[in-house]
Amino acid sequence: EIRDAAIKNIENIDIKKTHRKKILTIIPLIKNPSSLVRASIFNSLAKIGNFKKNHIPILPLLEGLIDSNEKTRKAAIEVLQKYYEEEPDLLDIDSIINRIDPNNFEILNSIVSLLGRLWKQSPEKILTTLLIFIKFEDAQLKTNISSILVDNYSNNPDLVVQNLIKISDVSKFISKGIISQTLIQIGRKDPKKIIPTLINYLKDANDDVRLNALDSIDGLAEEFFNYVEIQSILKSLHKDKNRQNGHAQSRLAAT
Repeated sequence: EIRDAAIKNIENIDIKKTHRKKILTIIPLIKNPSSLVRASIFNSLAKIGNFKKNHIPILPLLEGLIDSNEKTRKAAIEVLQKYYEEEPDLLDIDSIINRIDPNNFEILNSIVSLLGRLWKQSPEKILTTLLIFIKFEDAQLKTNISSILVDNYSNNPDLVVQNLIKISDVSKFISKGIISQTLIQIGRKDPKKIIPTLINYLKDANDDVRLNALDSIDGLAEEFFNYVEIQSILKSLHKDKNRQNGHAQSRLAAT
């Protein structure tokens, strides 16, 4: 018990001033059976860095992402982010994505959080993965993914909007669906570009695209009315009268 307590407090030491030989003694502890011990080691390694020089294996760190203990998963996120910053070629995004368990929302949220931090390393692959899970029935997961997309919009604006707007949304009687909510948040960051883009999407042949665009414009119009071209919207709605899809037409008319 004393040994375990000492290990758990390693992360409180100014480890960067510790001799390298002493650092090497803690590396084997990343395989310790105690989740809390491994969490402390992960946090310490995140501070130390120099993963390649210290021959720190990646597999135990990846396994920390699927640990049942939340503290261990959070520590794994920190150390893997640091690992990727130092050695991006040694950490494959697929090795993270492949550990996703769609039936375990706690682990799924942890992995999604890490993917959000690693966005710049592989934006297309990470975006594709996030959009698979954005409509899962877990409020925290939806919010988590939505925030990641909003935060990274400025890094890949066209990529995010073009892929997000194609996803079929589910709006409730009072609240909008997660897709239009996310587009609205993005629109608030860049209304001058996003609102004209959304208006242009009203001409799209895809019903989901048009409905998402209109729901999003509806959520932005009052706040940014000076960017909303009413004539363009009316023309698009007029053209839509001739379409055969009754569901899309009724939704558009109602909005």
